[in-house]
Amino acid sequence: MLIKQDIDKGRDINELYLTTIEPIHLDREETVPGYFTYVGDKELPKLIDFNYRPGVINVRDMFGNMI
Repeated sequence: MLIKQDIDKGRDINELYLTTIEPIHLDREETVPGYFTYVGDKELPKLIDFNYRPGVINVRDMFGNMI
């Protein structure tokens, strides 16, 4: 709970609180003609629901480039 309060107040994120998730394979599925959904082979962990920013800090491809 204290992590959420710090981030909601705009404080920097402590590196000790970050979690790196191993690479996840995504399949592109066309559920409705012309619209695609990406489905992963693993379930993502529950993220913290912050007031002013998403729970995901960044997403990178398999080469380490930010997406």
